[in-house]
Amino acid sequence: MVQVYEQDKRQTDDINNIKLTDVIDLKFLQRFQDDFAESVGLASVTVDVNGNPITTPSRYTRFCMDYTHSTKCGDKRCAESHRKGGEEAARTGKPVVYECHAGLIDFAAPIILEGQLIGTILGGQIVTHTPPEEKYRKFAQEIGVNEDDYVKAVNEVTILTPKRIEAAANVLYNVANSLSKIAYHERKLIKTTDVLNSNLNQMSATMERLNIVGEMAASIGHEIRNPMTTVRGYLQLFQSKNDFTKYHDHFGVMIEELDRANSIITEYLSLAKNKAVKMKIGNINDVIQSLQPLLQADASCRGQQLFTDLGRIPDNMFDEKEIRQMILNFVRNGFEATQGCGEVIIKTYEQSGTIMVSIKDNGIGIPDEVMQKLGTPFLTTKENGTGLGLPICYRIAERHGAKILVDSASQGTTITVMFKPGTG
Repeated sequence: MVQVYEQDKRQTDDINNIKLTDVIDLKFLQRFQDDFAESVGLASVTVDVNGNPITTPSRYTRFCMDYTHSTKCGDKRCAESHRKGGEEAARTGKPVVYECHAGLIDFAAPIILEGQLIGTILGGQIVTHTPPEEKYRKFAQEIGVNEDDYVKAVNEVTILTPKRIEAAANVLYNVANSLSKIAYHERKLIKTTDVLNSNLNQMSATMERLNIVGEMAASIGHEIRNPMTTVRGYLQLFQSKNDFTKYHDHFGVMIEELDRANSIITEYLSLAKNKAVKMKIGNINDVIQSLQPLLQADASCRGQQLFTDLGRIPDNMFDEKEIRQMILNFVRNGFEATQGCGEVIIKTYEQSGTIMVSIKDNGIGIPDEVMQKLGTPFLTTKENGTGLGLPICYRIAERHGAKILVDSASQGTTITVMFKPGTG
């Protein structure tokens, strides 16, 4: 049996806290960026979501480094140009090619995980045709650099066709996004594996405790029940005698308490791993339908509602009494978890050849500290509870080769029991 917790706070990774440096090997990215820039003939740098460089710029031109960025005006214009390009790339979720303030062609390739921007590759510093001299003399005047040197520097810039620029942007975009996604899913897989291992160890310990309790119950249950049956018989006898009329109510209370003790022993015995079960072929929908009048009456008394959504499911082997007990336990737990005019929904359906029985309530959910120990014998949040209801359900599921999945949040809890058809 496996417990599944799908509360938001238990996600293996909060995507909002993921940084680009968490999912990409920067040494590899730097080498790839350097080699790609050199082979294609363009400049490139990778920045985080705040625009801060996380790689060393690759193949930056003299035009940009020695002249455009050498003055406050040029540096400010350049930053504004890259900001707009980065925002457009983040908005569209794909590479954007644009002309910078100094007339060069640049691009911004966003790196996105699960719809969240975690960084951007900026590149370019190229032109698509021979730079017009007058245009760059005017730029030089505006930012305050030597006109002749500026024109000389721009003529050193690589000339590429628009098609090659777009192709370069797409290559960097695809490689960076693929690397980050692979690394991110590896992180999630590792963390999920750790959680599953922890849960499996927890469930193994729980089942071991169930075995011990079940064995103890089986060994002493009959020893206690025999004298209890004798005492109950004498109490009923005394209750029928006129000599004890004034004690009639007292005898009634004593019989009720004996019956309650007997029901607790029955619960203990249900934990026995080797308890005999009577497997017969049948359909679980029939069991639910036979329980419906009882459960509807229970719901009405509580001022709550019960709904059923019984889909088409195949027959399988099961012990009817045990399945009745399990469904009763889960539904009544659902009633107790809801407040005011709450509701419980029983649903059956088939999924990939597996029979699914789910009980969903709109209650307050299972507290974290309880969820971690779910199925532990004697664990209860009820004032008069024995803490055996859920352990019994787990044991019943085990005897039927079924699995129990638990999904709980503040909006309610869904318990799903998964049966293999035709088996038990």
